Amino acid sequence: MSAIQERLIAAFRIEYRDHLQTVRALLGELAAAGYDSSGFNFAEAYRRVHSLKGAARAVGLGAIEALSHRLETLMAQCQSGGRPLDRATVAVIHAAFDDIEDSVARWSGGAEIPPLQSQTGVEELLAGSTAVAPAPAPVAAPYESMMSRAPAGEAARVDAGSLDVLLRRAGELVATSRQYELEQSDLRALERIVDQLEHNLIKPDAFNRSAVDDAAAANAVRALLDRAKNQVKGMRYRQWNAGWRRDRLSRQLFRDVRALRIVPAETVLGDMDRTARDAARQLGKQVFVTIRGGDTRADRDVLQALKDPIMHLLRNAVAHGIELPEQRMRNGKASEGRVTIHISTQRSHLLVSIRDDGAGLDRERIRLAAEQHGLVSGIGEFSGEAADLTRVLVRPGFSTAETISEISGRGVGLSVVDEAVRRLQGTFRLATVAPSGTEATITVPLAAIGSRVLEVRCQGEAFAIPIHAVQRLHRLPVDAAQMADGAPAVALPGSKELVPLVSLGYLLGLDRDRVSATAGGMMAVILMRSGGAVAGIVVDELVSVEDAVIHGTEDTLPGHELLAGVVSLSGGNIISVINPSAMLKAAAEVPRHLSAAPVAAPQESHAPLILVVDDSITTRTLERSILEAMGYRVKLGVDGRNALSLLVEERPDLVISDIEMPRMDGFELLYAMKNDERFSGIPVILVTSRDSDNDRRKGLTLGASAYIVKQSFDQRQLIEAVEQIL
Repeated sequence: MSAIQERLIAAFRIEYRDHLQTVRALLGELAAAGYDSSGFNFAEAYRRVHSLKGAARAVGLGAIEALSHRLETLMAQCQSGGRPLDRATVAVIHAAFDDIEDSVARWSGGAEIPPLQSQTGVEELLAGSTAVAPAPAPVAAPYESMMSRAPAGEAARVDAGSLDVLLRRAGELVATSRQYELEQSDLRALERIVDQLEHNLIKPDAFNRSAVDDAAAANAVRALLDRAKNQVKGMRYRQWNAGWRRDRLSRQLFRDVRALRIVPAETVLGDMDRTARDAARQLGKQVFVTIRGGDTRADRDVLQALKDPIMHLLRNAVAHGIELPEQRMRNGKASEGRVTIHISTQRSHLLVSIRDDGAGLDRERIRLAAEQHGLVSGIGEFSGEAADLTRVLVRPGFSTAETISEISGRGVGLSVVDEAVRRLQGTFRLATVAPSGTEATITVPLAAIGSRVLEVRCQGEAFAIPIHAVQRLHRLPVDAAQMADGAPAVALPGSKELVPLVSLGYLLGLDRDRVSATAGGMMAVILMRSGGAVAGIVVDELVSVEDAVIHGTEDTLPGHELLAGVVSLSGGNIISVINPSAMLKAAAEVPRHLSAAPVAAPQESHAPLILVVDDSITTRTLERSILEAMGYRVKLGVDGRNALSLLVEERPDLVISDIEMPRMDGFELLYAMKNDERFSGIPVILVTSRDSDNDRRKGLTLGASAYIVKQSFDQRQLIEAVEQIL
């Protein structure tokens, strides 16, 4: 096969799906309008089928070319009124499209495919038409249709396994590049030793004529020290510069490679309507499926992992939800059931909902089945609410089907859906919708492997929590905890909602019987939300936020549902990753325990005061936790203008500021401070997401004492910078 043929085949595999999806969308709008074809876009449908015919001819698929030609004629007859574009005609068109998809999936790109069976149905419709209409206006030539797409981006076939390896390697490169910081720390320590040695040699009470007889020798020692000091400084600068550049390049590589995995949802889930139609035909039902948000982009592996759960939910919707045509008509419904798949994003999550207009969840039948399975007593009183229904229906082995078949009642139930979603650190929920029907909602992170994580410490162990589930970080006094319904809870700042409190150590079975307070009787609380669940997770220490590659641990940690994998962080440390949805579920189901050892009233502190200025409450809280753990006093500002007023109230020993802030940014704050004699002597550290050379030079030129990039920010960087300055 020549290179040109390979390119044509690759282009065809992309183009034919686009044509089918466009016509299917038009037919979906027709069905929604009750098969009133007065507003149907016949010209676009005809153009798409015509282009499909030409594309098939270009790659030698004569059977698809022949079927497309007859579909052209059918479209023309429907447009002219020769036959109605009714439900029966639409069903034949869908069958033809399904046949085309199957044949292309089986086609290896070489030999011709046999005639398609669905052409018989098309021919029967054409034979029954009362008139033959002239073809609509000419459309673009087939070769033009295919090749005009080439400049927008050539298709490339990449082995999925190779892509996964490349992504993991890029993530490991990010972690490896952080080791430069450890080398920097060693060089700084060496420089301090040289400084101390120099100080000891030249201080007046140690360096005098009685101790050194030869002044020339003393000068030689001093020159040697100067030379060593300059050499260490030069080495450290070169190492720092090389490390910073490599870190920046590796992170860009990681982002670029991860972007290769992001694809439109329709590329993986676009054939879901076929699944529902096949199930309906086997059960003697009629169903039309609409897919909305097919252009939503998400990680390919996430979409692939959701494919089977969504197919299971679609079959359930057809088998358990959609009624038989005659029953629907007796209930005043259209004979054809409707199923809508809606795909969207919310913050860093992918949401997939499957909604049908069937009979809805039969609460009484579910209750009886739960009693037969012995589940009701295990979950408490059955209320029939959405959360209660979901908990029952996702129990392993639970099913309400009376017969076993390929479509329903296979003895598996919805537990397979819940398990698959939880492996993706997501949530699954079922609910009845008005006026009738059921909606299943899946919520999972957009990315399967690469993500940002919050490193925390608990009982001396380090853990990583995916940042997508972290809503806010709080430092609260221990006495803020109160009892609500027999369990610890807390009203978070700015909210009247009581949030349940639970120790991470308790959930992980680390035998903790209390929550340790930091200096001043404070506790670190992570407000986490996943799906409809919320909890305040208490940890010992908030460490840092980092980009990381999550590695699965099915072989090393079997059955431990609270752990989603492991990550390699700075310096090569490998720590476990918490599964947020599983943790919140455990927090809701197990007894919670919180007690705090009495903490002495805080003494008046004379520690240095640091002003932290950032418009992000998460960043402010994280930096404040780090600094207070070091023994410093901390004040918080929300932007540059607010910081200037705080400077007047109490002069800090150090200012740590973001750059991008409302009203007055960090550069403006730094300029204002250095041009005001009252504040010009206060050192300033800039902590920002801006990593360009120009921004770095600008900050240092304006007088910043240090410049830290948030993408590579961790606790050690901040501590070292603060210790050097103070």
